[in-house]
Amino acid sequence: MKCALRKHRDKAVLLLALFSSFFAISAVTVGGGAAMTPLIIDCAVRKRRWISEREAGDCLAVCHSLPGAMAINAGVYIGKKAGGVAGSLAAVLGTVAPSFIVIILAMLLIGSLGESPWLHGAFDGAKAAAAALVVVACLRIGGRIIKKAPDIALAAIAFAAVAFGGVSALIAIASGAVFGLVRGFLFRRKARR
Repeated sequence: MKCALRKHRDKAVLLLALFSSFFAISAVTVGGGAAMTPLIIDCAVRKRRWISEREAGDCLAVCHSLPGAMAINAGVYIGKKAGGVAGSLAAVLGTVAPSFIVIILAMLLIGSLGESPWLHGAFDGAKAAAAALVVVACLRIGGRIIKKAPDIALAAIAFAAVAFGGVSALIAIASGAVFGLVRGFLFRRKARR
């Protein structure tokens, strides 16, 4: 009986930790999933150890290549790894709750302030900070998962294709996956010889 109670308590503690971690990240991050990514990965890998560095790379690849908000996709992925379907639900609820609350409050505030220069100034500052967080996310995550020369070259090509060539991010990610499959196949054949 004690063992069953401990198991349920441990599961409840895990679910609360998933909810509160994703809630805290979502509550203090402006700019969506790209801005939240370094914080989510840092929490899930280093602080909580819910996933490994390698799993974090897999998480990013999967979450960026699927439809939907990246932070929610990451919540599903990390939550499932840590606590099953209930973990996914806890992480996703933690991710969306702050936005829901803040949007409701912001709509009430905007309705009462109207065209306030203070309000517009606050939004302009938040957008600038969000852009900086996206750059930080790219540098931190890229530095962790892009280590080999072919990966660096592929990242540069994908960046140029998306940023300057009008290629969709989905096509760039799918092309990177194909490149990785071919490279893995060739490397495996070479290793067998």
